[in-house]
Amino acid sequence: MLVWIAVLGVPIVFISFLRYLKIGGLFVLAMHFSVYLIWVSITIFHEKIPVRTKALLIIGCSFLLAVTSIMKWGIFGTGVAHLIFISILATIFFGVKYGIGFTVLNLFVLAVAATLFGSGIIHFDYNPNDFSTSLPTWISTTSVYGCFTLLLVGCLGRLCNFMTVSINDLTSRTLELNQTKEQMEKEIQSRNQANIALIESEERFRTVLENLPCGVGVHDLQGRHLIVNEETCIARGYSRNELMNLTVMETAGPGFGAKNDVGELWKKVELGASVTFETQTRRKDGSFYDSEVHLTKIMLGGQAVILSMVFDITERKKSAEVLKKSEEKLVRLKKMESLGLLAGSVAHDLNNVLSGIVSYPELILLDLPEDSKLRKPINTIQESGYRAVAVVQDLLTIARGVAIIKEPLNLNDVIIEYMSSPEFSILINYHPTVNFKTGLDDELLRLIGSPIHIKKAIMNLVSNAAEAVENSGNVTISTSNRYVDEPLSKYEDVISGEYVVLTVSDDGPGIAAENLERIFEPFFTKKVMGISGTGLGLTVVWNTVQDHSGYIDVKSDKNGTTFELYFPITREESRSKRSSVPLDALKGNGELILVVDDIQSQREISCRMLDSLGYRHIAVSGGEEAIEYLKDHRVDLVMLDMIMPPGINGRETYEKVAKIHPGQKAVIISGYSETEDVAAIQKLGAGRYIKKPFNLECLGLGIKGELNK
Repeated sequence: MLVWIAVLGVPIVFISFLRYLKIGGLFVLAMHFSVYLIWVSITIFHEKIPVRTKALLIIGCSFLLAVTSIMKWGIFGTGVAHLIFISILATIFFGVKYGIGFTVLNLFVLAVAATLFGSGIIHFDYNPNDFSTSLPTWISTTSVYGCFTLLLVGCLGRLCNFMTVSINDLTSRTLELNQTKEQMEKEIQSRNQANIALIESEERFRTVLENLPCGVGVHDLQGRHLIVNEETCIARGYSRNELMNLTVMETAGPGFGAKNDVGELWKKVELGASVTFETQTRRKDGSFYDSEVHLTKIMLGGQAVILSMVFDITERKKSAEVLKKSEEKLVRLKKMESLGLLAGSVAHDLNNVLSGIVSYPELILLDLPEDSKLRKPINTIQESGYRAVAVVQDLLTIARGVAIIKEPLNLNDVIIEYMSSPEFSILINYHPTVNFKTGLDDELLRLIGSPIHIKKAIMNLVSNAAEAVENSGNVTISTSNRYVDEPLSKYEDVISGEYVVLTVSDDGPGIAAENLERIFEPFFTKKVMGISGTGLGLTVVWNTVQDHSGYIDVKSDKNGTTFELYFPITREESRSKRSSVPLDALKGNGELILVVDDIQSQREISCRMLDSLGYRHIAVSGGEEAIEYLKDHRVDLVMLDMIMPPGINGRETYEKVAKIHPGQKAVIISGYSETEDVAAIQKLGAGRYIKKPFNLECLGLGIKGELNK
C-alpha cells in the first residue's frame, strides 16, 4: 500500500516542487533532483541488481548530488544532508566501518570545499554572503556534521548489530521453531496414524470378537469379567453390564467349581496351564446348557488375564447321542443280519435232512398194514420231524428274506386258533396262577400275512407275558383297528394309514430300562438258556413284523409291559380254508416230471413220492444238467430246487429253460430262498412254491394244480 502511495503521490508532489524551483531560478537544482530521483527509482525497482549493489549505486549518485550541491550552494545547501544520507546507507548496508569511512570521506570533501570557497577559487551561484562563505562557518558546520554523523553512525551500528543479533537469534529461533514444528507435525502425523491403526485394529478385533460362534471372555485372576462378546450375553441371557458385575464362578455350572471358591481347573490356568473340559454353563433363568470350555492364561496390556472360550455343544451332544444310537442299531442289525445268514444256511441244510425224517415215514406207512407194530414208532418219528421243522421255521423267520406265503386273514381267527391249540393248553397248565383274558374287536379289518408266522409271534408274546407275571396276575390279548399318522416310539417315520393292532400286555414287574433296547437281539434272554427259553422268541416276533411291513411299540414300567404289533390292513377277502384231500384224488396219469436237486437223498425222496402219486420221473443233480437234458427232450413239469451250490441256482436255471421251452410248467422246491428270486421265477411262468420238507398231500396239490392250468 505504501509503495503504491509513493508511486502515485511522489510524481505529483515532485512536479510541483520542480515548478517551484524553476520559478525561483533553481532550474539546475531541479534537474539534479530529477536525475537523482529517476536513478534511485530505477536502481531500487530493478529486480536483477543485488541489494548491496543497489546501495552502492544510490550512495554514488547521492555523493555526486552532494558534491554538486555543496559546490553550487555552499554548506547550507542540500549537500550536507546527502552526505549524512550516504553515511547512514553505508552503515546500514555495509556496517559501522564503512559508515565511518564514508563519514571521513565526506569530511574530506567538506574540507576541500571549505578551502576552495575560503580562498575564493570557487564562488556560490546563489546569494553568497559572508557568513556562509567564512572559514569559521565551514569549520563549525563541518565539525557539527562530523560529530553528528559519527554519533548517528555509531548508534546505527549498535542498532544494526543489535538487530543483526536479534535477527540471527530470531532466525535461529525460527529455524528451531520450524524444526520443532516439523518434528511435532511428524509426531502428530505418526500419532494420528497410530491412532487410526489402533482404531482400525480395535474395530477389527471387535468385529472378529462379536462374530465368533462361541462365547469369548477375558477375566482377571479373581474371575471378574473384563471383556465379553455378544454371543456370551445371548447364550447366558444376561446384558453386558450384568455380566460385568458377576464372576466366572457365579455363572459356572456344576462340576466346574463352587460358587465362592476357585476350582482346581481355574488354579491350573493361573499357574500357566491351558485346559479344555466339558461342563454345564448356567443361564440367567437358572437353567443350564452343555458347553465345552477352553481356558488359557495370556498377557494383555502388561496384565496377566485368563481368556475363556465357551462353545455350546448341546446340539453336538444330541447328534453324538443320535449317532451312538444309530451305530448301536446298526451293530444290532448287522448282528441280526449275520445271524439271519447263518440261520438261513443252517435251515436250508436241516430241511434237506428233515425231508427224510418227515417224508419217508409217510411212504413207509402207506405200505404197512393197519395192525403193524411199526406204525406207532414211525408216527412218533414223523411227529418229531415236524417238531424239528417248527424249530427250523423259527430259524427261517430270523433269516429275513425267506419266501413265505401270505394271504388275507383275520387276526382274531389266528388268536382263537392258537388259544385252542395244544401249545396254549400246555402254557395254561404250566402257569395256573395266570389269568388269560381276551379283548377282540368284532369289526377287525383283515391283513395280508402268513398265518404260521403270525401264530408263532402270538405264541412267543403270550408265553413271555405269562413268564413275566410273578405269583398271580393277568395276561391280556386284544385286537383293534387304528389309524396311524405320526411316528411311533423307536421309529423316526411311519407310513400313514390304517393298521390292525395286536396288543399283548401283562401286569408283571416290567422290563429293566437297560434291557429294553436289547430284547429283540438274538439269544438275549434273562431266562435260563436251554431250559425256559432260547433267546430267539422276540427275535422271531421282530422279524415277523418286519416281513409284514409293520411296526412294534413296547411300553414297560413297574406296573407291567405292553407289546403292540401294527400290521397294514387289506380290503381283500379271506380265502376259505381248504379241507384235507384224499390221496387218490392227487394221483397223476403217468406225466413225466424232471426233478432238479443237488442233494441225492432229496432226489430219491422226491422220486419215491412221485412213484406213489403215479408220475414218471427223471432226476438230475443241477441246473446245468437240466438245461442240457431239456435241449433234446420235453417234460410235463419241472420240480426245481432254488439253491444248488456250486452250480447255477433255480432262478438262473428257469430263465434259461424258459428260453428253450417258453411257458414250461414248474413248481419251486426249497427250504430257503430270496423272496425276489421266487417272485421273479413266478413272473416268468413258474407255479407255486412248495417248502421243504413236504408231504404227499402238499406235493400232490402243487403238481396237480400246476398241471391243470
